[in-house]
Amino acid sequence: QLLHLYFTNPRIDDESFQSWKAKRKDAIINSRRNPQSVLSDSVGYILSNYHPRSKPVTEEDIDKVDKNHAMKVYKQRFANAGDFNYIFTGNIDKVNFEELVAKYIGSLNGSKTAENWKDLGARMPKGELNKEFKKGIDQNSRVIMVFTSDDFKYNQTNRQLLQSLDKVLGIRLREQLREEKGGVYNVSAYSSYDKYPVEECYVVVTFGCDPNRVEELKADTKMIVKELQSELISDENMQKIKETQRRDFELALKDNRTWSSWIYNSLWYGESLSDIDNYLTVVDKLNKEDIKKAAKKYLNYRNLKTFVLSPEETE
Repeated sequence: QLLHLYFTNPRIDDESFQSWKAKRKDAIINSRRNPQSVLSDSVGYILSNYHPRSKPVTEEDIDKVDKNHAMKVYKQRFANAGDFNYIFTGNIDKVNFEELVAKYIGSLNGSKTAENWKDLGARMPKGELNKEFKKGIDQNSRVIMVFTSDDFKYNQTNRQLLQSLDKVLGIRLREQLREEKGGVYNVSAYSSYDKYPVEECYVVVTFGCDPNRVEELKADTKMIVKELQSELISDENMQKIKETQRRDFELALKDNRTWSSWIYNSLWYGESLSDIDNYLTVVDKLNKEDIKKAAKKYLNYRNLKTFVLSPEETE
């Protein structure tokens, strides 16, 4: 019923609209006062190569929003219900569900006309980059190191390999920077990838530390990366990676949101849902040499972007 109303009866009143504008402005002002938010917004903008769509929103931008124009655009986007894919997951009674679909979706206006996405030209910048931001008084620095790569083919094996790489990198960073040296307040590594508009990926290392130890810990991080590129990881860490991935997969199978995501990805990226059945096989085939090759390929210093947030004055 609610989905039906999204298409047939959208509405907006001035009181709600003005309330939204006030809340958005307050959020922007508060975000600008928060050094971590400033860093996050800046990193996103820079990694888009300063694309207008990634530029942080300002109060002036909110003032320019016209509710009548917003409603016009909304109605244009929802004019053709036939150009949507509808994904439902969960404990569904098939007979009742089909009746509801016929009533609330089948009755919507639609045609076979299909639209396609447009490449707006946003690309991660190539080459090495170093940026430092001075904001706030807390004696705590935040370091973000981003390894970018457009040498990536979007498929199940490569995605799995990249996720394995970021897991072993995270393990080594915690072992070295936090447990052995006690140098970081927190440390993590994660990866991201996409197929559109171009196939690309990146691996991010981020940690918080004493401002006086930033350079030391950046150097340690690079040393850990070089070790992954030149040496095989331990049997223990290899086992940890596989066990974590198997456990995460078992939990994912029970989660409706994960199934929705898998179905969405199969529609968007044109992959078969049967790839889910191959997941554990891909995990089992993963070996230490694969990790080493991935580290060489995706942790490329020539495309390393480093961002450091430090207090305005260091004690």
